[in-house]
Amino acid sequence: MLITGILGNIKDIDSMNLNIDYVHIEWFNTQKRIARYVTQNNVDIALKFENVLRIGLNDGDILSMSENNIIAVSIIPTDIFIIKVKNCLEAAKICYEIGNLHLPLFVGNNEFEFKIPYEKPLQRLLDKLYIHYIRQYGVLDSKDRLNVSFPVIENNLNIANCKVYVRGK
Repeated sequence: MLITGILGNIKDIDSMNLNIDYVHIEWFNTQKRIARYVTQNNVDIALKFENVLRIGLNDGDILSMSENNIIAVSIIPTDIFIIKVKNCLEAAKICYEIGNLHLPLFVGNNEFEFKIPYEKPLQRLLDKLYIHYIRQYGVLDSKDRLNVSFPVIENNLNIANCKVYVRGK
């Protein structure tokens, strides 16, 4: 089955009477424009998006919909750090250090929280900087990723009570 676009998200529809077949994808594969997967019900699907996805696939994105059947994305939980900052200075420090390591950074559940994939060198850095973190399994969703190389979705971003203004489109 060829998939050329995203039809919506399962969180935005009433899915009570629908048969949902999930395709399980690792967080680092969610930005691929062309890929091949097999759903949990053994349906072979090929992703071939015409354009680069603005933010990538998200947990619950609907790839195919017919009568009562849906094929949706399920991002596989992975080992992550949840970093909790106390103020703007600590947020700037952690963003700077993680940027220097060229690691992906994700916004957490509130403006004082970040998520990042687990790496042992990062853990040593966080300990050295006395940054509070929790290690657990969680989903890294593309919509939460902070990345300046993709088109800006919002011109105003609020991180740790610090207003960030982004110029451009």
